[in-house]
Amino acid sequence: MVEREHDAPYETRTDALGLAGIAVWDVLASCERRGSLDSAIVPGSEVPNDFSDLMAQQSDLERVLFNGRKAADMFARLVVPEEYWPDLGVALHVLPSTSPANAAVRLDALRTVWTRALRE
Repeated sequence: MVEREHDAPYETRTDALGLAGIAVWDVLASCERRGSLDSAIVPGSEVPNDFSDLMAQQSDLERVLFNGRKAADMFARLVVPEEYWPDLGVALHVLPSTSPANAAVRLDALRTVWTRALRE
């Protein structure tokens, strides 16, 4: 059974995603951040995860969903420039951030957009 409580422990939520065939993979492996917001990331301190290794190991990977524009921008700047995304062989989609700091989008709207993207 998939845990649906938004306040369930992080590991419980990621385990449930894994059981559903969904991986959670951050663009950044590490960075220096002075605060909790993405805007507090110290420029030049970002170290991206190894996406070439991920894509090689996951040959059945169909799509990547970015949790917000900032994640997509980091991917484009540090991993693969956006103009080359069509050549990757996987669909890349920028979705609204699920961060509580993203007050511009209501929870029900986020749920609708993310559910649609996961089902495509």
